Amino acid sequence: MLNSYKIVLGTSTLKAGGQIKSLLLQKGFNVDGICTSGSMLIRKARLTKPDIVIINYELTDTNGAEVAKVISGEAISKVILLCTSQQYNLISKWTSQMGIICMQKPIKPSGFLHTVSDIIEEIAQNKRGKAEGSTRPVGDKLLIDKAKQLLMKKENIEENEAYRRIQKESMNSKRPMRDVAKRIINSYKA
Repeated sequence: MLNSYKIVLGTSTLKAGGQIKSLLLQKGFNVDGICTSGSMLIRKARLTKPDIVIINYELTDTNGAEVAKVISGEAISKVILLCTSQQYNLISKWTSQMGIICMQKPIKPSGFLHTVSDIIEEIAQNKRGKAEGSTRPVGDKLLIDKAKQLLMKKENIEENEAYRRIQKESMNSKRPMRDVAKRIINSYKA
């Protein structure tokens, strides 16, 4: 199942990309290629439409954050951006708003693989939902919307950040978004 989802890597050197590729291949993921420049990575992503693009902040011709903006902004694929803590502090606000997942280096293989697995599971759920023609029940949508509104008001955040928080907590806790939304609503009632 894992090898049916394509991953493309963007790193400053083929050696660094090879290390990440090796880690992913060992766990059964399908790595479709390694690009060392941002322009090459954007072209490849537009052409092959991978499920996930993993980008190192350092690339040969630009920084990975700019490439992540393009790929995420065009909704080509899910994006994981690997960066230092200083880089993370500069970009974390807008990356989370765009749904870009930032991971601070040095990455821990187990956490990294867990994040990739979670994203693939999310993609698989979305594909199953589309294939079945089903959508989220109206009651669930209303609960999630209410939780989003509460988060936006109480945490002073944008709508897409509120949704992303609910979605991320759902993935991390392996609980449906409906249950996470109920918990958020109940926590603000107290």
